[in-house]
Amino acid sequence: MRAKFTYIPGLHRALCDTARLRSLQFDYAEVFGEDFVLGKIHHINHHHELRLENGKHRSFRFAIIATGSRSNFFGNKNIEKYGLTVRHAEDIPVLNNALETAQSVTVVG
Repeated sequence: MRAKFTYIPGLHRALCDTARLRSLQFDYAEVFGEDFVLGKIHHINHHHELRLENGKHRSFRFAIIATGSRSNFFGNKNIEKYGLTVRHAEDIPVLNNALETAQSVTVVG
């Protein structure tokens, strides 16, 4: 779902220092070249071929398919409305902005 790998357990290091994100990331395409494909898979067949949602076809010997994850607020509407998550690199600037005016902070992890 993303063009860059981010070392998620290190994201907290970028709180109050967004520039640290660069040391926690690398670009998949730079490392894997044409072997890296970013897109939604429409179909995979038993001939080791896949078709992406955009219509492109690829053949492969093996495939690593990342499905992503979601934050769970366990039905707590206040946390869903007011809580901020640290799941992706783009969450860090939002959190840093919120921390500037926060009167209190609670960390759940």
